[in-house]
Amino acid sequence: MTVQRQDDALLVTATGNDTGAARTAGLTVTAGSDDNTATAAVRFAQEALPPPVTNAFVYTVRTSQAGQEVSLPAMGSTDETVSFVIDHGDGTPAETVTEPLTSAMKHTYAEPGDYQVSIVTENRIASFSMAKHKEVVRIDDNQTDWSGIASLHQAFWQCSALEAVCANLFSTCTEVTETTRVFMDCKALREAPARLFAACARTETFEYCFRGCAALETIGQGLFAGCAKVRYYDGCFIDCGSLKAIPEGLFDDSPEACGFNYTFQNNASLASIPAGLFDRCKGITGLDFCFSRCTGLTGESPYTMHGETKVHLYERERYPDYYPTPPMTAMACFMECRGLSDAAYMALNYPDWINY
Repeated sequence: MTVQRQDDALLVTATGNDTGAARTAGLTVTAGSDDNTATAAVRFAQEALPPPVTNAFVYTVRTSQAGQEVSLPAMGSTDETVSFVIDHGDGTPAETVTEPLTSAMKHTYAEPGDYQVSIVTENRIASFSMAKHKEVVRIDDNQTDWSGIASLHQAFWQCSALEAVCANLFSTCTEVTETTRVFMDCKALREAPARLFAACARTETFEYCFRGCAALETIGQGLFAGCAKVRYYDGCFIDCGSLKAIPEGLFDDSPEACGFNYTFQNNASLASIPAGLFDRCKGITGLDFCFSRCTGLTGESPYTMHGETKVHLYERERYPDYYPTPPMTAMACFMECRGLSDAAYMALNYPDWINY
């Protein structure tokens, strides 16, 4: 602690407590002079921080008016008995629900503001949906067991105010096989966290997963890490108009992926494409409109190096030893991508790739 005199008062300052443990300290103050003195002892105590809540799904809602009703997410379990303890974050008593949660269950907030909701359960979650929950602005933490969920189809669809999600949101989704339209039309979402889907090793498709996320600027490194069974990324990032860059190796862990139709269509802020974006995906059959209307693209279109030979996507069918796949369709893959250094070459030699 430090003590400073300010006029007729003493200012006592304690250093930051990074441990969260309880701390106590004492201070003896003596004032006066000669035989006219007074002494006082002051004791300071800092309570320990509460332990973090485990087995909790935590998110933040934002209300704009007094008396606003907000729906709960739908959460179900195949366990024989279920129990959810819900803290609505507004100081009202926590409630216990002993049946599956549904969006018909609502809570009324007396005043407008941001409220952090916590749902604690020890059940194995088998179904989840927050679709069309327009008050949710952030998913803060998820320490509940979602290993019973097989599909995340439209899990957060049209959560139009959702700005951010935690990196561990799907960390227990080991049985998921479908991840389509998960965040479709989440127009305020700014980032897809690194390794968000790393636990979803069984999923087979990310079709339209982030479609219409107009504010999405950043795709985290390794977003699809470990997703070795994925075959379809069609429309995954279509209409993400704020997206500025694609991370290196985005699809490296999905060597079986064959569908990339409309994947990045209509992303005018996208500045370049990593040259080796599709290096591991040797069985591509669909690239229709994949980068069409990405009008801000510059540099060269994607290619793979085989020794000293550079093989662009549009040249793959000329190298069957490297790419022994069925015929590839790529209608207007790079339509209106006039800033690409090989756009004129495509227009002359592979017109279907750039014209419609």
